[in-house]
Amino acid sequence: MQNDERVYTACISQGIPRALALLITAQSKHESANYTSSLFLDCNNSFGYKAVYGAPTCAGHTAYKSYPNIEASAIEVCNWLKRRVVDGSFPALNTINDPDTYAELLKNAGYYGDTVSNYASGIRRWFTTNLTAISTGTILIIGAIFFL
Repeated sequence: MQNDERVYTACISQGIPRALALLITAQSKHESANYTSSLFLDCNNSFGYKAVYGAPTCAGHTAYKSYPNIEASAIEVCNWLKRRVVDGSFPALNTINDPDTYAELLKNAGYYGDTVSNYASGIRRWFTTNLTAISTGTILIIGAIFFL
């Protein structure tokens, strides 16, 4: 399974709606330079998630969190998003379905320091290129398993 499929599947397993799972996967590809950044390769950190509250850090990237696998990185972001709904800074997750809205919400919640337009553009790049095929393939695989 490819890294983007692993992120998408991890998000779905956490109850994240399909459209948002695609956006999170695009965010992951954007943040990790399509899974080629040293932070991803060294730490399985595909979102640029910083270490807080004594979390394990990554050698060579001491400000950033280290994960045992890419799924754990994705689940961390899913949980962060769910906390934003609870604290009122995000709407219901099933209402987030486009890169511009998602980037704006992330920015307003303090997730990144870039401009909204640049961050949205980065997410949109991956969202519109190949993520529909990923989600469709994953859904077909899941459907085949249930059918068997």
